[in-house]
Amino acid sequence: MLMPKRTKWRKQMRGKIRGNATRGTEVSFGEYGLQAMEPGWLPARVIEAGRVAASRNAPEAKFWIRVFPHKSVSKKPAETRMGTGKGDIEYWAAVAKPGTVIYEIDQPAVIEFKTVTLARVGATPGAEVRAVGVDLRQDWPMALRDAGFQPSRPTAWIDEGLMIGYLPGDAQDRLLGQMTELSAPGSRLAADHLRADSPSIGSLIGEVAHTWKQNGFDVDFGTLTYPQGRSNAEDYLASHGWFVNAHTITDLLAAAEVSTDSLDTSTQFHGAIDYLVATRR
Repeated sequence: MLMPKRTKWRKQMRGKIRGNATRGTEVSFGEYGLQAMEPGWLPARVIEAGRVAASRNAPEAKFWIRVFPHKSVSKKPAETRMGTGKGDIEYWAAVAKPGTVIYEIDQPAVIEFKTVTLARVGATPGAEVRAVGVDLRQDWPMALRDAGFQPSRPTAWIDEGLMIGYLPGDAQDRLLGQMTELSAPGSRLAADHLRADSPSIGSLIGEVAHTWKQNGFDVDFGTLTYPQGRSNAEDYLASHGWFVNAHTITDLLAAAEVSTDSLDTSTQFHGAIDYLVATRR
């Protein structure tokens, strides 16, 4: 856990946090940053909880901590008489003014990571592989064509983890529309999606937020998803020339002969997500 090796004065005055941050307000190392919106102290255990969560959920990503807990916070025991001075140091904290960038994270080199991982276990592809690294916010259809993609031939698509609330409605429709334009008859698509009547991923994200709060890290995960304003992916594909089969998590587990005893398959948990297999007509 972070703390200073040596300080001139071990105990400090409480002080006040005035104004907005004038330094450390820009994302300088990574691609995304977490910025403080209100003034406050960030205990070292909170900073460490964020680092642990990031390393577990994105182990291949680069991560930077932009703050340091240099301020000592002391606390007197209960029933201590006045005039005994400051209490023992309870924890070390970083002073965060509004605008302070706390964390930065960079998109991992996913293609490189997968290539190295597959090579490490001795897995060799049975076909020619042409990796294309492109952001979906860019012109990814053109990037595929530049890499030799042929829209006139049937294609196998895997859309995983995008249509479960992480795309707004117009972006989801645009993605499915672009895939449809690039798909010749006989193309296949496998995807997971959140039904239009589901407000959000629900308790799955709520459980993660609860775990973070137990470690003193209060983050509103509800802002990471788009709970409303999206069309039903199954209906969209069916109306745009695809033959669609929908499956629930219970169907998939039954086909794999896996017990559902350890999973909550209700619509508030794992059952909120449906799985599609579609064929282009």
